[in-house]
Amino acid sequence: MSPASPAELPNGFQRALKAFESRLKPSERAQFTATTLDELKVTILAIQANQRSRKKMMHMGRILSFLEAMEQFGNVVEVFLNTTNFLAYVWGPVKLLLLVRLTYLCPQLCLTPGETATSWSESFDALLDAYQLISENLPIFEGYQYTFAKSGRIQGVLECIWSDILEFHIKALRIFDQSSSFLFG
Repeated sequence: MSPASPAELPNGFQRALKAFESRLKPSERAQFTATTLDELKVTILAIQANQRSRKKMMHMGRILSFLEAMEQFGNVVEVFLNTTNFLAYVWGPVKLLLLVRLTYLCPQLCLTPGETATSWSESFDALLDAYQLISENLPIFEGYQYTFAKSGRIQGVLECIWSDILEFHIKALRIFDQSSSFLFG
């Protein structure tokens, strides 16, 4: 199932998604539209298995609260957007960022010039910390689908959350752009 196109979303959601897409590379756009939450979870499990085998475990649980919050957000917003899978534009960037920072290869193979294993590990930690911080600052969405659907003001808040999440991802993608171009061309 492909994600909602910008034309299918209400104004604020549409503007945020169009702005986000305009800053993506064509390869990123193609990759993101095809990413599902289930794929992302498989990727996270594979990363954890890889870390475990190398005895280099990082606390990946920090990202799980973000995934849960975004899944709840999607469930709420889908009620009044009347669309599905628009969160592919969240799952895709998360997956790419995790793979860029912690590929299935040995980390030393994906270090960029001047980057050390310590700075690489710290940047991955910072990414996981950012996801945890975002999730801690999101409201609880579960059970409020119909409340959100009926209030235009609350929908405006949801549009702001959507816009902020997309903006975070575009900035994170560009920060790690040098690594992503190395890995994904």
